[in-house]
Amino acid sequence: MELAKIDELVYSWMQRAREIILTGMQCTLTVTTKTSRNDLVTNMDRQVEQFYYQRIKAIFPASVILGEEAQHHPALVPGQGMLWVIDPIDGTMNFVRQRTDFATMIALFVNGRLVRGYILDVPRNELFWGGPGKAVYRNKQQLATPENVSLKDGLVQVSNRFILNDYAHSKAIINASSGLRVFGSAGISFIHLLTGRCILYMAKLKPWDFLPGVALAMGAGLQVGLLDNRPAKLEAISLAVTTPAAWPAIQRIMYGE
Repeated sequence: MELAKIDELVYSWMQRAREIILTGMQCTLTVTTKTSRNDLVTNMDRQVEQFYYQRIKAIFPASVILGEEAQHHPALVPGQGMLWVIDPIDGTMNFVRQRTDFATMIALFVNGRLVRGYILDVPRNELFWGGPGKAVYRNKQQLATPENVSLKDGLVQVSNRFILNDYAHSKAIINASSGLRVFGSAGISFIHLLTGRCILYMAKLKPWDFLPGVALAMGAGLQVGLLDNRPAKLEAISLAVTTPAAWPAIQRIMYGE
């Protein structure tokens, strides 16, 4: 199937997922924890992931699916066929506590190549989609390429864990910028990069958190840098996504040059 047809399918799936989420928000959520008291999962996370799983398998039965709430994950991207990476609700803490700044996200690999990312800002009903060689769209309108702003002239987004541990000299990077913003959702943070509101996002992320955004960042001409000195597999990695103009200054700070 052509990617343009897949784009239409995913758009319709995400609109339905949004309806499910908004309806669920009117009911009492079942909230449990995973790895820590701040790592939340709700009944809506599981319901939306199952919805995507059923829709994908109905049309692409041979697909491999990596979901945040699934029990079994592939270790590597398969070289043939389709791999779908799903984050049913990204920013679950925001979803539970604030009811805003959360997203639903999908990334798609075809024959081992990352070809699409989809991030739907659920409360605002804005779908950002595209990928390498495709450019990036907000709903039906193509986005302008983010302005190539330097580190000193841009706002940056750095995860709380990076700041507390000063990982990759993140405090010095923040001090060299125009200021810090923290949104609590990888998807929302990537949207701020794509729209030029911020010029850097640094965090350690799981594959369902970073792959949709990385696909879009590549389509938007942003720089994606791995901070772990290892190849990206289907596992958690630390990364920096930024404007090309800011990347040299960030590297100098990180490596003490």
